[in-house]
Amino acid sequence: MSDTKPVKVLVTGPVDGAIRTFLTKLKTINSKHGPFDLVLSVGDFFAWTDPLRSSQETGKGNDGASSIMAQDRDEDELTALLDGSLKVPAPTYIFAASRQLPERVRALPGLQAAGGTEGEVCENLFLLGTQGLLKTTQGVKVAYLGGMPPTEELNGAAGKGGAAAAEMDDPIDTATSNSDLRFSPSDIAALHSTLAPHLPKDTSTPTPTYTASDPSAGIDILLTFAIPRGVTVLSPSAASHKNLPHLRTFSTVADVAKSVRPRYHFAAAPLDQHRDTFWEREPYPAGQGATWHTRFIILAAVPTPAAQHKARWFYAANVTPLPRMDNATLAAKPANASPNPYTLASSTSVSTMPANKEGQAPPVKGGKRQRDPWEDFDVPDEGAGGGNYFFSATDTQPRKRQANGPPPARYVCRICNEPGHWIQDCPHKAERDAQRNGGGGGGEDQDAKRGRKGGPPPDTYVCRLCGEQGHWIKDCVMAGLSASTNHGKPRKDKRQQEPADCWFCLSTPTLLTHLLVSISSECYLTIPRGSLVNGGHYLAVTVGHYPSHNHLVQNAGVSEMESQAARTQVDAYLRGVRAMEAERGNGVVVFEAFAGGGGTQGGAESKRVQHYHVQCVSIPGSRVAGVDEFIRDSAAAVHLTEEPDLPGDVTQSYLRFQLPASPDDLTGTPRQLILVRHSSTETAQDTSSDAPFLPPRPGRTNPTAVPIQFPHICLADYLDVNDRSDWKKCVGSEEEETKEAEDVKSRWEKWEGGTEG
Repeated sequence: MSDTKPVKVLVTGPVDGAIRTFLTKLKTINSKHGPFDLVLSVGDFFAWTDPLRSSQETGKGNDGASSIMAQDRDEDELTALLDGSLKVPAPTYIFAASRQLPERVRALPGLQAAGGTEGEVCENLFLLGTQGLLKTTQGVKVAYLGGMPPTEELNGAAGKGGAAAAEMDDPIDTATSNSDLRFSPSDIAALHSTLAPHLPKDTSTPTPTYTASDPSAGIDILLTFAIPRGVTVLSPSAASHKNLPHLRTFSTVADVAKSVRPRYHFAAAPLDQHRDTFWEREPYPAGQGATWHTRFIILAAVPTPAAQHKARWFYAANVTPLPRMDNATLAAKPANASPNPYTLASSTSVSTMPANKEGQAPPVKGGKRQRDPWEDFDVPDEGAGGGNYFFSATDTQPRKRQANGPPPARYVCRICNEPGHWIQDCPHKAERDAQRNGGGGGGEDQDAKRGRKGGPPPDTYVCRLCGEQGHWIKDCVMAGLSASTNHGKPRKDKRQQEPADCWFCLSTPTLLTHLLVSISSECYLTIPRGSLVNGGHYLAVTVGHYPSHNHLVQNAGVSEMESQAARTQVDAYLRGVRAMEAERGNGVVVFEAFAGGGGTQGGAESKRVQHYHVQCVSIPGSRVAGVDEFIRDSAAAVHLTEEPDLPGDVTQSYLRFQLPASPDDLTGTPRQLILVRHSSTETAQDTSSDAPFLPPRPGRTNPTAVPIQFPHICLADYLDVNDRSDWKKCVGSEEEETKEAEDVKSRWEKWEGGTEG
């Protein structure tokens, strides 16, 4: 195996006895996106035989008949797995998560040597045990810890009372109360002893050197059943997640994560009403001698016919083992990095995620927390007296916070997630502020704020006009003319872009003519800067200045004749591109990303103007079959909704894809996929490792705005070219771009004659 070749790893959520469903889905994923070198399942793999399990799935209560049917199904599937009728398509590793293994599994000959706790279950399926270290033949190191904390920590919330118990729907949830596996302090000590030779040393060297012969290079992946305490601290994406406030977290697991310092940390969603929980935290510095960043992910349970959901239950990654990575790559800071949450997390034993009165943490903007709705009110606990969140039954006026008094019982500090003190009195406040001012937090430090006058913006700054990083809003090309007055004429809004300033109008003086491939009366073909596929990425752009395809379809601001002519020639160019790529055995994914605006709706002209264009990306014919499912799964992860038609409001943003007809028909009528974001949809961060999909900011942008970089990043992920997900980092020299355009021109000549429609 090449020293530079990454290992293809797939991590899945709890299977919970749905073995046939899981293996069917795994076979599909492995054939379309694999083959995977390593599959890891976090959470319980085998069935829970308690009758309560079937009642959770069916929602019909403790139904004895349903329980018997569920257990019979689970037994049949386990039998089929063990006798070889069900095949495991890729090397898959499971570990004891929250419950004891079925007796039939413990009695397997392959597990007897280890007392029925680890070994080979069947072909391609291996049991790891409760805690330890897996070192694969490819060099990937996987640490794992199954089970729940000791009973005293598990019951800590009930003993403490207060916010930890009050904020939970069910303080002792079914996933933990029925857990019969507990790890002990001796288990943690054994795990640390096993991992100690493989952990980076905390030295005074700013950038330690890691080599293939150095056993202390670090751990690539950590698997835990339980969720670490404090992992949501200083995470902007945690604020809008509906399930996080209800999940139990544990300090013991946080201590393990803090000391192990993995590159990836996966935990399992609970097998209760929150089994549909998927969340990927922003990367954070691993710390203590490690130069890399850690990515933490909670994976949902595998969906079944009886327990359907659309949350993401698997995570694929190309993992290069740490010893093979150079220091520069290891130390590279992700664009969406945040501070290490465990430096601010409390060491108290058990907690729920932070919650406000809607059951969600307040959103974070620019690293500054939003005003806590509980700060100015002394809120009584709810009880039989009929009180509500703000007023009790006997006190109809809110009581102002006492200057020197303690906070109400429901108040939780947003820095350490602990009750009992106001946020300004938090013992971790100084540390939090120091991290922010040092540039590690989500907000701008003072030097960055002063840099507005001449220097570049910080990495966390995103222009509200174009959704891109790297420039201030005042320097954005979308800003148009200056807002200064012009000899007494009315001031022009910065966002009122003129067609003369458009990037894509042929008349603009800034047009990069060396990228052009072909020009016709209604459309032209060009290559983009920072293409995803060298020589296989094109832009078809209308000559006329129209905002979007939807404007042309609805004749919004354009005559029917103009609309028909423009759409006909764009379609002709797309047919030519498909034929040109099909000759090389490739399919073509076409997409349009419309950010919204550019039309009249209800008499109000939008200030956001765009120029209609579509991007065409070639993909190997062998990858055509899986691209639609991959796009849909990725879209669901960022809360985009598929619609059958374009929005009726021409100013609403959308993403439009045209996908190859089939692997056997690369030039046929394409399949259309339209994605929108509804205003009621919660915002979410992207799951991409290098370039986040930016959610709409509450109160500052259109809540229905789609992430316009989604198609580019999604296809980069699908084509395994994540290093090209940010086009600005892939821009070549003018000489290189000119050569690429000339190569495309030479291939395009054959199809030029068909572009007149």
